[in-house]
Amino acid sequence: MIQLERHEFDVEGIGSRCAGDYLEVYDGEYKAGPLIGRYCGNEAYETALPPTIKGTTDMMNIVFVSDETYNEDGFYILATAHHVYSGNTMYD
Repeated sequence: MIQLERHEFDVEGIGSRCAGDYLEVYDGEYKAGPLIGRYCGNEAYETALPPTIKGTTDMMNIVFVSDETYNEDGFYILATAHHVYSGNTMYD
């Protein structure tokens, strides 16, 4: 399982559209996996990246899209891989 932890998040975008700059997170390989969410703005807005995102597979696709209009501070995200155990069996 992949887990993302938000440490900093400040990209262009206020409101639900996230039209300028945004970060998309997919659960799985490439854009074939389900979209977990599209995030923009900063921690003060509901469209901001949540503090923690947990995937359900051993892959996660993160796509950042930016235009040339406004520059904000950007983002700092920590991604970690967790092994899932069930009884005496380890699943990757």
